[in-house]
Amino acid sequence: MVLPACWCNSEPDFHTRYVEENASLVVLLRAGRRAEAAEALRGYLDAAEAELLGHLTP
Repeated sequence: MVLPACWCNSEPDFHTRYVEENASLVVLLRAGRRAEAAEALRGYLDAAEAELLGHLTP
């Protein structure tokens, strides 16, 4: 089986960097800090969108 070049590099995949942020969101939600979680999620999604679009742009 031959994998495309994008699967062979040593960089973490797109989702890896967001694992810690997911955990932080869970902590906020469990603590009932919904407004803070919502603000953190907005920033999280903006960063994820920018990163994804950066990968799509030649």
